[in-house]
Amino acid sequence: MQYVYGINSLFTVTSLLDLPILRDILEACNLKPNYSLLGRELDYDRRSIKSHYENGTPDPHRHKPSMIDKFYDIIQTLLSEDTPQQFYYKRVLW
Repeated sequence: MQYVYGINSLFTVTSLLDLPILRDILEACNLKPNYSLLGRELDYDRRSIKSHYENGTPDPHRHKPSMIDKFYDIIQTLLSEDTPQQFYYKRVLW
């Protein structure tokens, strides 16, 4: 979406990272954004566009390690070809 504003400049929104800059421009020109149109052009929901517009870019997600990461070596040895594997199962009939 392209915005032409009174400073003789052209600004194009191509990603969510451009929304804080757009906010500064629109506030200076006393305009309101069209969240639905921005959402359609960027392939995001209008509510996501609004939250990014108002709050800036979100914090990156923390990458929490999996609970089984510390047991990865043990699992790898148990499932390797060298370890004999026997599976016992019980069939329940009712």
